Amino acid sequence: MYKDNAENLSYDAMLALNVVDGSSNVIVPLSLIGIRYYLTSNENQTRIFANALAGFAMEVKQERGDTETKPDLGYSAGIFVEGKNLLLGVSIENPEVIVLKLGVVF
Repeated sequence: MYKDNAENLSYDAMLALNVVDGSSNVIVPLSLIGIRYYLTSNENQTRIFANALAGFAMEVKQERGDTETKPDLGYSAGIFVEGKNLLLGVSIENPEVIVLKLGVVF
């Protein structure tokens, strides 16, 4: 969710579910809000922007048959390229993972 055709700054929001499989399985649902800063003009069909989001996360960690659930601070920061129909970017999010994102703009 964001403001279409923003000049430089806009609001941004994200709902996500990060699943990390390692020595322990971690599932983190995120509900985040923040800002989006456009690095290119709104006259361009392809826009580059960075965002910084923060909000609520619930970390569910499963290790050796035990499940631990705790509320946490959720965050995401990244840089993206948005075309007419596609969005491509990379961000860092809870729980300290780098995420490659590909999306559809509608």
